Amino acid sequence: MWQKISSADADTTSSWETDFGTFVDPFKEYTFEETNPMKDVENPMEEGLKKLAAEDVPSAVLCFEAAVQAEPENALAWQYLGTTQAKNEQVRAVIAIILAVVTKRKYSSLVT
Repeated sequence: MWQKISSADADTTSSWETDFGTFVDPFKEYTFEETNPMKDVENPMEEGLKKLAAEDVPSAVLCFEAAVQAEPENALAWQYLGTTQAKNEQVRAVIAIILAVVTKRKYSSLVT
């Protein structure tokens, strides 16, 4: 029965799979800030922690982005980027970070 339904649905251009795929697309990849003033900071991770302690969440996000871009395998930088984006109420960014961590499986300390 399922095969009959799915084959009949395959001929339509607005199948649920196509609609769902469009919905999920914004979450597939994390989009880094194009012009990040924190990119040239000597130790962006340390600076991000200082900004976070000072409750300067937007600047902390930029620092953690710079840290992740400098060291893509740095699980702690990804963790702080995700939690700081959550504090910044950027749900799509948080979902994209989680998907990056889980799908790439490079950051095993975050998924265990």
